[in-house]
Amino acid sequence: LKNKRPWLAMIVLDLATITQQHLSPASGIDQQVYAISQMEGGKSYRAFETPEQQFELLMPANEKLELEEFDVGLKELKSNNLNMGSLIDAWAHGDQKALEHITNAGFKGHPNIAKTLLTDRNENWVGQLEKMLAEPHTYFITVGAGHLLGRKGVPALLRAKGYRVEGP
Repeated sequence: LKNKRPWLAMIVLDLATITQQHLSPASGIDQQVYAISQMEGGKSYRAFETPEQQFELLMPANEKLELEEFDVGLKELKSNNLNMGSLIDAWAHGDQKALEHITNAGFKGHPNIAKTLLTDRNENWVGQLEKMLAEPHTYFITVGAGHLLGRKGVPALLRAKGYRVEGP
């Protein structure tokens, strides 16, 4: 049973919950933007993280951290299960305070998880964004709403580096 890892159970539970609520992961904004870009002649596409880096987030080498992530995931699943309508409404209306409250609910008491899943990634992405901003291109970037919120969100980190950021 060693290959039956908590991260896999969490994915199965997430997908089951989403499906029960008549939602689909394929309807996510990132999936929709990618599909549109492909229909419009296969515009170039790049990601801030490789699939390997994404899997490392799901299954860290530190088993204690993995179990802690699973615990946070279960709490978030329970919370979002009850608040999925609120989450969607907050996103649709741009209600940053509500989004931040709902998004961060599962991280309470788990600062290492918030650091791993949000803060560290946001800081990494800002470094990548700075390189992109130096290029002579226009980019359309999609990230999860949780990465845009609060003083450790991508917009706040860019502002702290002196960039003018409109929006959140």
